Amino acid sequence: MKKITLLCLIVVFSSTALCAQDNPIGFFTNNPLWGQFYHLGDKQVTYVLKDTPYLNKDYQDGTIFIHGESAFSAPMRYNSAKDLIEFLDEDNIKRELLRRPYITATLDNGAHYHITSYWDEDKNTEKFGYFTSLNDGEAQLLYRAEKEIRMGDKKYGNTVIEVSVKYRDLSAFYLKQGKQPSKKVKLNKKTVLALLDDKRPALEYFISKKKLNLRKKQDVLTLLEYYNALRS
Repeated sequence: MKKITLLCLIVVFSSTALCAQDNPIGFFTNNPLWGQFYHLGDKQVTYVLKDTPYLNKDYQDGTIFIHGESAFSAPMRYNSAKDLIEFLDEDNIKRELLRRPYITATLDNGAHYHITSYWDEDKNTEKFGYFTSLNDGEAQLLYRAEKEIRMGDKKYGNTVIEVSVKYRDLSAFYLKQGKQPSKKVKLNKKTVLALLDDKRPALEYFISKKKLNLRKKQDVLTLLEYYNALRS
């Protein structure tokens, strides 16, 4: 009974879990039932998915944590088009994890997904979404896997219109400092130092001394380790 109650608290039940065919994006505006079709005049319109929203479409073993405490383990995967964690319950039914900052997911491959705030530059507003942290400390390099659905080419037949569906990859690195919303950052010296400006002279000397290339993720992490040490 306790386990059932716990699942109710952290699971969003999606009707798409009952569909015979997997629906990685939820629905299309003019084709609400994935795997089915609609008619445009005398032609039948069908969609063909050419890509996947998953970093790895296969489920991987992982553990759900609530307030840092292990809750349960299950096969899971991250849907970067819907920005949510999907997992399989004991009956092998796909469920969607409730998106809350205090609920996190860690895969056995080491990826740790957590909800955090970030600044949406396009809409000039603060949002929340899933990220993976690449280091510890006050200043952290985060990675956000994100894909956006795009309608592709159309093939016209005598009675059928076939529409290809693709994803545009919007994945990016972000830099988070303390409790401030994380900000998107390109991995290069100019943009990284602009966000760490309070220690610029020391950082520039460190970069030169260590011959760091800030286009490389590992070198950025090395710089952040030094920056956090200066701030401690």
